[in-house]
Amino acid sequence: MNDITPNVTQESGNSPQHTPQKSDGSKFLGLLLMILGVIGAVYSTTVTAIAMVWIGILLMIGATLQFIFAFSAEDAKGLMFSVLLSIMAMMAGVFVLAYPLKASIFFTLIIVLYLFAGGILRLILAFYAQEKWVRRSFIFSGIISLVLGFLIWSHWPVSGLWVIGLFISIELFFAGLSMFVRSR
Repeated sequence: MNDITPNVTQESGNSPQHTPQKSDGSKFLGLLLMILGVIGAVYSTTVTAIAMVWIGILLMIGATLQFIFAFSAEDAKGLMFSVLLSIMAMMAGVFVLAYPLKASIFFTLIIVLYLFAGGILRLILAFYAQEKWVRRSFIFSGIISLVLGFLIWSHWPVSGLWVIGLFISIELFFAGLSMFVRSR
């Protein structure tokens, strides 16, 4: 009985000797994301241009998938509207990829037109939907598209060059901050 340390049984696996250490890697990554967020905010136009390329790619992928899905429409009118939506998305994607810097100026207008037309067409598609839940999803997504289109249009063109890059940079900064704080 020379040992003065009490004999403690370990039930949860988290004794003081085995407390998991927070990762220095998480702190480093959090700090790196915060720094990237600050740099991105300073160079928000560059971040916006890079985002344009990604948005163009995503629009083209979405348009392709929507075109493929169009052929599962219940009738010719549904097919026509779905194909029209996919063509509009493809045209927007091609323009953004071809002219990313010019598109950054007009990006909000392109998106507004897409949201307005998509919202109207989805509301029209709702009348042709056979199932109630499909009709409701078309109505809901159509209304959301129209509201978003109006909100973006009301601030065009002032923020076309920098607002997207700034929003991305803010997100990076706060994602890094939360990672850094959690790793303490």
